[in-house]
Amino acid sequence: MDTVTNLLEIVRIDNKSSENITQLFANTWLSRYPWPAQVIHNNGGEFIGHEFQEQLRSLGITAKPTTVKNPQANAIVERLHKTMADILRVMLHVDPPHNEPGATNIINNALATVVHTTQCAVNHTIQTSPGGMVFNRDMMINVPLSSNLMAIGDRRQQLVNENLRRINAKRIDHSYSVGDYVKFVEYSPDKLDCRTHGPYPIVRVFTNGCVRVQLAPHIQETVNIRKLFPYS
Repeated sequence: MDTVTNLLEIVRIDNKSSENITQLFANTWLSRYPWPAQVIHNNGGEFIGHEFQEQLRSLGITAKPTTVKNPQANAIVERLHKTMADILRVMLHVDPPHNEPGATNIINNALATVVHTTQCAVNHTIQTSPGGMVFNRDMMINVPLSSNLMAIGDRRQQLVNENLRRINAKRIDHSYSVGDYVKFVEYSPDKLDCRTHGPYPIVRVFTNGCVRVQLAPHIQETVNIRKLFPYS
């Protein structure tokens, strides 16, 4: 998905190997649109694998992996997953598949429906549809459209600033420094398991709300501050 216009492409995969995902990414996006300056991806093995990373390096594309268990970093795609699940739920209820070809056909139809729905839907942030913004023409009727990218960018930044102000108003002010010790929040622990693990020293502090911690003598991890808290 292009994060400026929200234009998206979806492709069904048969396996999650890095080699297969690399080829599908090249066929689905790189061969159809201008090459991006950077690519945001999660930390799945298909993306951090050698084949995918080597493709990005060879094309001069900067890899931007998200931090673990921080879905806000890729909120557009996470919202798309909900739309996809809603469509699949309805299609499976109305006409459940009885064999593998039928299931494959439903998935293909559902993905096509998601793409068309998203391209035609008017986004409340950009006040236009992604398809109309990219092609300068309405997706449903034959009328021209024009979009002011500067105004859209300013509106998005205003919404980001307002959301940050509202969230930060609920937080306790604390600044992390190199050498501080932190503990990690344990997600979905069992009844008798520890709720935290650590402590770990901070080796680097970033300006985007992330820090890099030393997990072991030769292992470091960059994590969002939402996942940890100070240890003393």
